[in-house]
Amino acid sequence: MDENRQDEVLNESETIEETEVLSEEELRLKQEMEALARTFQEELDKAKAEEAQLALEKQEAEEEAEILIQELEPETDGENIDDIPEEELCECCGEKRRGTKSNPDSPYCPSCEKALRRYPFDLLSVLLVLIVVGFSFYTCICFADRTELYANSLQAKRYESNAKPASAYTSNAKAIEIMEKNKINGELVYKRAVETMFKLGSTEEISNYEDRFKTWEIKLPHLRKAYDVFKTNEEMTATQDKIYSLVAEIAGNEITNPADLPYDEVMAKLDELENAQIVREPVEVDTENGEEFVTSAYRNSAQTYNTSMINFFRFYFSAVCEKDYETQIKYLEKIKEDTPEYTWLYDSMLGDLYNKTGKDVTEYCDFLLKYNSENPVVYVIKTTSLRIQGKYDEAIELAQKYIDRNDTYAYEFLRQQALCYLMKGEYKNAYDAANSSYGLYGNTLQSVDTLALCSIASNNMSTYDELAKLLEENEVQFSDEVTAYKNGTLTLEDILTKGDFDVQ
Repeated sequence: MDENRQDEVLNESETIEETEVLSEEELRLKQEMEALARTFQEELDKAKAEEAQLALEKQEAEEEAEILIQELEPETDGENIDDIPEEELCECCGEKRRGTKSNPDSPYCPSCEKALRRYPFDLLSVLLVLIVVGFSFYTCICFADRTELYANSLQAKRYESNAKPASAYTSNAKAIEIMEKNKINGELVYKRAVETMFKLGSTEEISNYEDRFKTWEIKLPHLRKAYDVFKTNEEMTATQDKIYSLVAEIAGNEITNPADLPYDEVMAKLDELENAQIVREPVEVDTENGEEFVTSAYRNSAQTYNTSMINFFRFYFSAVCEKDYETQIKYLEKIKEDTPEYTWLYDSMLGDLYNKTGKDVTEYCDFLLKYNSENPVVYVIKTTSLRIQGKYDEAIELAQKYIDRNDTYAYEFLRQQALCYLMKGEYKNAYDAANSSYGLYGNTLQSVDTLALCSIASNNMSTYDELAKLLEENEVQFSDEVTAYKNGTLTLEDILTKGDFDVQ
């Protein structure tokens, strides 16, 4: 035993001595070999673990596939397919009863529902979905960029359906501004715009939109109304130009007062136009090389003169030649009967004549509102009618609504208020209203005469003198009613409750 102990001590001593005699380089090499051995062992263990994991996943996949196949195979539950009502069969396989334990109302049987849930999307389906999503995103961006255009266009369409052409005109103008800024050619927007312009009587503006349409497309069904508007506008312009030239030929430079026109001769010329064809002289056109030649090509395609425009000039010449009111009414009512949508061609004149002849204007005003529910002329006619009926407070109240709105015809509503105040004996209020009316729109003799009448009644003779000087400078005189009232030969009642119920 002592010998063994002695041997161990000797071995340890030798080991210590051996270690001591190892060089530093050998020691470093030994340490690297040990580290490499440990790394190799770790990688080996990791590879074995991954192999085991792959084997496990493969086994699970095989089991899942086996289960799926079993689920897709017809169950032998003993239920005959013939015993199941058709409406209760699975929509997918058509062989089992629909419904599952978790969802009895499911249109699929349990096997089909599980299979459908596990069925993977293939690459083509994924690509198709991505394309659709991308296209939808692009469409949304484009739509958002043009939202204001669509909104204005839709708003204009709604205004048109509610007989509000003035509001529709504003919305169309905004839409067109956006289209032209973004170089968008929206023919249907242009079509609705020219229709609205015609309803408002903006005939000069309509011709500016002819170049928005191509020659071959303007007669297509969806743009046909625009073509009809252009054609009618051209006919009316040609009719107006022709009548002016006829009157110039008849009157020449000899007649300075329209009332001195040879009425019968002018009316005979208008009768000839009604069934006449438009004849145009060929025009000279410069070619590219500078030569000139005669051509029969014209931009204006009007072939016949417009009957409604002819009737308007019949009314006009009847008025300037001081024919009776019934004659004037006859021609305006003919326009209303033939082309009721041309309200701008007769609305205020016919309403004024109805009031002057004491006719009830209620039905006429309702008729005008059907074509233009925003037409302020209707309420001017109503205000005048109320004044003539002696309902001064009602007339003043109705007029005030449109004065507060800064309406286009605010000057006329103020003038009607002034006449109502005169009849109520409130001369100061009458003068203030007439003066405000004159300030808004004082370039008519009727506005001047109304202010003069109120100036006399309220004893503001300085204003009367200023007006008299203005008329004298322009070689014009006050109306007979104003002069007679100043001289004391007529009263306000004589002027405003008899005859024309107004100053001329």
